[in-house]
Order: sequence, then C-alpha cells, then structure tokens
Amino acid sequence: MAQETPNGTSQEASRQEQGREQSSQEEEPECRASRLEAELQRAQAQLERRDRQLQVLTLAARDLNSSLHGLDIMRRLVWSAMDLVDAAEGLWGRLSEGRMIIMESLWREGRAVETRHVVLEPNVGVPGHVLVTRKPYISNDAANDEHVLSHLQKARGFYNLIDLPLLARTGELLGCFELHDKKDHQPFTQEDLELLQALSALAGVALENSRLFDTVQSERRTLETIVQQMPAGFTLAAASSGRIIYSNQESERLLGHPALRLEGQEPCAPWGAVHPDLTPYKPEEYPLARALHEGETIKDEQMLYRRGDGTLAYLSVMAAPIRDAEGRITEAVSVFSDISGRKRAERKLEESENKFRRLFESNLIGIVFGDIQGGLYDVNDYYARLIGVPREEILAGKVRWDLLTPPEDLEKDKAAAREMLESPEGVCTPYEKRYILPDGRVVWIFLGCAFIDAGRLKNVAFVIDITGNKESEELLARSLSSEQVAREEAETILAQLRVERELRERFVSALSHDLRTPLTAAKMSAQLIPRQPNLPDKVYSLAARVRHNIDRADQMITDLLDANRIQAGQGLPIELAPCDLWQVVSDTLEELSTIHGERFLLRGEERLLGDWDARALRRLVENLCGNAIKYGDPMEQVTVSLKQDGDLAELAVHNWGNPIPADEREQLFHYLTRAKSAESSGKKGWGIGLTLVRGVAEAHDGSVHVESTQETGTTFRVRLPRRAKPPE
Repeated sequence: MAQETPNGTSQEASRQEQGREQSSQEEEPECRASRLEAELQRAQAQLERRDRQLQVLTLAARDLNSSLHGLDIMRRLVWSAMDLVDAAEGLWGRLSEGRMIIMESLWREGRAVETRHVVLEPNVGVPGHVLVTRKPYISNDAANDEHVLSHLQKARGFYNLIDLPLLARTGELLGCFELHDKKDHQPFTQEDLELLQALSALAGVALENSRLFDTVQSERRTLETIVQQMPAGFTLAAASSGRIIYSNQESERLLGHPALRLEGQEPCAPWGAVHPDLTPYKPEEYPLARALHEGETIKDEQMLYRRGDGTLAYLSVMAAPIRDAEGRITEAVSVFSDISGRKRAERKLEESENKFRRLFESNLIGIVFGDIQGGLYDVNDYYARLIGVPREEILAGKVRWDLLTPPEDLEKDKAAAREMLESPEGVCTPYEKRYILPDGRVVWIFLGCAFIDAGRLKNVAFVIDITGNKESEELLARSLSSEQVAREEAETILAQLRVERELRERFVSALSHDLRTPLTAAKMSAQLIPRQPNLPDKVYSLAARVRHNIDRADQMITDLLDANRIQAGQGLPIELAPCDLWQVVSDTLEELSTIHGERFLLRGEERLLGDWDARALRRLVENLCGNAIKYGDPMEQVTVSLKQDGDLAELAVHNWGNPIPADEREQLFHYLTRAKSAESSGKKGWGIGLTLVRGVAEAHDGSVHVESTQETGTTFRVRLPRRAKPPE
C-alpha cells in the first residue's frame, strides 16, 4: 500500500467503534467489564505514547535550536524522528545542483551512522519523487512500490518507509529525510506524518539558521583576513572599557609592541606618541581616544611615534567613531601607516634642492629656467650678468630670450626645440648662438637644454659665454696671414681654444643630460607621493625612487664641485680618523659587486691601519674600479691589491684590455680630460673621475700614477702615508 497523504484510517476506526458499541449491548456484564479494562489499558498506553512523543518533540526542539552545524542538525533530526514514530532506520539527503544526494544512514539502536553518497536524479527512487513533488510520501509495502528502487530495497531489507521534504521558511527545498521499518511491522500512519511534519518544520528553521550562521562566520573570516592582510595598522577600541579589543599584526609590527589599553599606560613606558620636542602624548591626545570620547573624525594626522625598540617613526593616522542606531558611540576604529620613508624622501628632496641651489648660485655656468617659446622664469646671476639685465627684471617677466636672439639664429633654436620634442629623453644637442644685448653688444653663447616636466612645457638650459673664444678665433684667423711664426703660434693657441671649447661642449652636454635625468625623476616621483595616501606600498616605492634619484643628482653635483675645487688648486677637505684600508676597500667592492657581478678580486694584507678619510677613499676606489670595468676587458677580472711599504700604504687597481698610450697617461688626471680610446669607445664620461682620484690622493699627502702596457695590462697605483696630516 502506497499513498501520498493517507486519509482512510479515521473512517475505519469510526466503523469499528460503532460495531463495538452494538456488540457491547449484547455482552454479559463480566465480558463488558473485561473489555472496558482492556480499553482502559489501551488508552493508558496511548496516553503514555503521546507523553513520550511530546517529550521527544520538546527535546528535539531544544537540540535543533541549540545546534548551528548542518551535519549535527540532520543527525539529531533523524534520530529524533526514529524515536518519535518507533522506526528502526533513517537516512537523510541534501539537494545539490537539482539532484538529491543521500549522505548518511542512521540506526536507532546503538546510534550507529553509515556514510553514504547516493546521487538520485529527479523522479528516481522515493527521494527523487519527493524532490519533484515536494510532498511527503508513505509506502507500507516497499517491496511492491513503483517508486522504491528494488535493488536498494533488497540490499537494505526494509519493508515500509516514510519520506518527508525539508523546507526552509521561504519554501526553498533543502533536502529530505526518510524512515524505514516501523516497530513490529506496524504501518506508518497519518498521525506519524503529522508528528514528523512538525519535527521537519523545526529542522527547516534550524538548517536556515545554520546557513545564516555559516554565512556570517564566512563574512567574518573574510573581513578578518582582509584586516590582517591590509598593509596598514588597524585597531578597534570599545567605548565601555576604553580598551583596544582588536588589532591586526601590522599594527603590532608598526608600533613595535602589542596593542594596549587607551588610558592608563605606564608613565615610564618606553613607547608611545611624542610631540616634536619628544614630550609624550597625553592619553586624551591620541586620535583613537578623541574619536572614542569626543566623536571626532581624524584624517591623515601625522604623528611621531617612539616604537617598542626605541626607534622613532612617522605615522599617518585616521580615526573615526562607530555609533549604534541611537547615535551612541560604541566603538572607535583607527587605521595608520608608516610614512617615515615619505618624510625621509621629503628631506632628501629638500637637501637636493639645496645642493642644486648651491650649483645655481655658484655661477660656474649660466642656469636658465624657461620654455621653448621664449619665456624666462628664473635665472642665476651668471646669466643675468651675461645679458646685462638685472635679475629682478627677468623674474618680473620683462625679458624674453627670443627677443635677444637675431632672426638668423632663431632657426637654430627652433631646430633644438624640435629635437627636444622628438627625443625620448627630452634633450637637445648643445649648440652655439648669439644674443644681441640692449646696449648693442653681441654675445656668443654655447647652451644645452632639457625638459623638466612631464608635459614638456618647461625646460632648464645650461649656458656658457664663449664670446672671448670667438673673438680669439677671429683675431687669430686674421693674423694667420702675417707671417709663418705668427701663424704657428696662432694655430697652437687656436688648437688650445678648440680643445677647451670641445671640453666645455662635452661638459655642458653631459651635464644637461645626466643631471636632468635624476632631478626630473625625483621631482615626478615626489609629486606622486601626496596622491597615493591610501597605497602605502606605492608610497614606499615612490619614496625609494626619490631617494635613489636624489642620491644620483647629489653625487653628480658633489663630484662637479669637488673637481672645480681641485682645478682651482684649493684641494679637497677631508676628515682624518683611524680606519682599516682593507675593510674600506672590501666594503666598496662588495657594493660594486651588486651592480657588476663577481668581477673583482681583492688580495694583499687583510689589516692595513692608518689615519685616512674612509669616505674619500671609498670615492677613490669607486672611480678607479668603475673605470676598470668600463674600459677594461669584459671577460677578465679586475684585481685590487693592498700592501704596506714602511710608513706608506699602496693600493693598486689592475685590469686587462687595450693599453693607454704613454703620451696620454699623465694628462688623464687633468680636469675634463679623457683618453682618446675612451672617447672612441662611445661610453659616456665627464672627464673628472681621475681628477677626483688625484685630489683624494693629494689631500692625504699621497700620489697616484698609471702603468699600462699590452703585456702587463693597466695598473693605477695610489700611495698614501699611513699617518696622513690634516690639510692646512
């Protein structure tokens, strides 16, 4: 017998009751008494069964509501259902991708559990039928039921069953559960169905709560993962206690200590926010405390913080209160990041600007900020004196360089502007031109230009007055026809002037290109830093780029100024202190190896002490080794040797490659001088590196010379007194 919802049981009971009443009238008193006693016992048994069923339902409601895990809910449901209707076996399944998957079978006796994974398509088996109809199903003759899978019935040996769908409060089908083999081969009844439907409703609510709990837990884990992985410190404080109730790992890394209570820190604690004068913050001054107690919202407040290890760090802090539905502050949140790198970059940028200002004000050459249309925005005194106009008038916009230029030379300017616009680097080849000054004088200049902004609107130009050279060339050219002796002298002077001009041309070209590159890169990176307040990683990358380019520009300017000091006979200032020459050279080669690879071999005495300027010797080694790498055989090692000769220390840098001709060797240490082989190699250089080497050696009262042959290679030898005397 199979039925969707049994309904004939109550009518049959009514007919039986009427028959009993009719026969009772014919019964003898003793038989009637016996029958009434039997009926009383049945009623008592039914009352006890109802009481037990009520207890089962009450216990099931408590257990189902107390569980938040789907597996536990389904097991409690099936076991409670078997207790409720006296079934021997039960199973449950869940709906997945339109199919019913039987997950487990459970037995009432011994509370045994069997894991299963039976996938039933729609209308396959009783669970598949319930999947389609979404209605309960009872079969009290399982062996002959068309919906019961015969192979499963024979394998499991059940004789009847009842299967109910599990529905959420929204009506969504979640799965099903099925009971087998009611006690003593009794049929499943309408009463059983009603009891199980009540139990199913409780389970549906519990499963829906479980899904909501899982969703909340998943979202909580996701949020916690985001907070823990965010590249900024995060803290959450409770208004009721004033304590920090949550903080991520990044906050402890940035602060250098675990999160603390907002109030009541120990006065002698070695960490905490400090004012610029290093006096500690008061508890109420912290941004998180102000947000918590005063409802203040703080954005990008910069704070100096003494970390747990005693170091100082600049933090950018944001804090805000969290309010409940009534507007009361319940918590406050703070997010902060380390901006020490940005602060250092700002200081470096300021230092670089000061260095460039020194060059600008040194008046070694003319420096001009303007545009390719003729505008002048700023110039140094060298340029102002060159054109004979007060600098104040130029800054007021009263002077334009294109109005000083004769028409025939404007074509040179236009060609240079086209070259700058087409060049990836935004630079032009240095060229000569004339100015016609307000007083009628003609001035010859040599200049190189480069753009300094991404929009290619503004540029910097480096200018040298070559009027004297031009006049000398013209004078010498006129005198060439006088006599042979005068011609030879003039040719010599003219050659010297041309060499000097060529040196200046190379110098201006290199300076306009090399100095412009790091300055422009540093300026652009620094301009991007304020635009990335919520991207600490990007800020760190831009800050590192600023520092790198500032260091490059700073080294170029320092080398230039020091080379000019040496050329002027002033000597380099040094600071003598005891140091180990081996350690200085070893550290320098180790850093150079990160750029050039394992190209260097250091040998000689591993402890060579003396009184020297370690920083100056480092520059000396960097220049000699850099030249050895640049012009030596790329397949051979560069050997650096150290030895002691009495009161002298000798440092030698050797490389293989093309030898330096004898007539060029002594000239190598002169200002702006390069070997012909270096010039023809196509490799860039200013011609001041060996001048600096000579200056460092002479500042230590030492010397430098070069040996170079095809057979022995090229060796630069520096000899230094071990107890150098401070320069006077």
